[in-house]
Amino acid sequence: MKKGQTTIYVALGLVLIMVIGGLVYFLSRQNQTPPISSLRQQSEDVKNLIKTCFEENLLQALYLVGVQGGHIKGNEKSVAINSELSVGYGYYEGEDVLVTNNEIVNEVTNYLNFAVSRCADFSRFNSFDIKKLGEARSRIDIFDDKVVGRLSYPVSVSKGDEIINYDELYIAEYGIRLGKMLKTAKGIIENEKINPDFIDIDFLKEADLNIRIYDIDVNTNLYIITDDQSVVNGVQYVFEFANKF
Repeated sequence: MKKGQTTIYVALGLVLIMVIGGLVYFLSRQNQTPPISSLRQQSEDVKNLIKTCFEENLLQALYLVGVQGGHIKGNEKSVAINSELSVGYGYYEGEDVLVTNNEIVNEVTNYLNFAVSRCADFSRFNSFDIKKLGEARSRIDIFDDKVVGRLSYPVSVSKGDEIINYDELYIAEYGIRLGKMLKTAKGIIENEKINPDFIDIDFLKEADLNIRIYDIDVNTNLYIITDDQSVVNGVQYVFEFANKF
């Protein structure tokens, strides 16, 4: 498949991240629950706030790195798609510059630590006192078939002489095949380095993913990888990157 034949003006409305609408507060209690203190009942809301904040921000971070070529922060090697979106290069004039698994982990982790600290606003609770016992610390693991995130955010909830310390490990798992997408993108780039004038269509067909290619200009392609098995809250996951020749 010969490159650079047609230029398509890329205006991708798919980039709007509308992925956070299905998460809810887990406030319901079973009638069989043994009697517990009033403070413990009320302070469950604190845990639920942290949990929901963590889940929502992890999902947002994952979708953000997907549409920006693996980056949350701006990347000097990127191409502007429209006024709101820049996509990182995977291949740049003969060089493999695709984001690595570890780079995504670091960017998402830093994003989560900051975002959870900001969105877990304890000021809304005025019937008891809340103190942070440590900073938000997160980590994620990227697998071929899923992404798993973990968060530690210890807090103390008190009222009068009663004190409850929470040192929970919050875990969120999403069936996003990001690891598989990254390996496929790496394979595309390796093929480009061998023969930059052609696209290996057979390799794309064997990837078990939906791969579309757009010409941004005569020297730059945009690869958009989607996956029917990577859908969260009705929104299909997208990983995209650009190649410049």
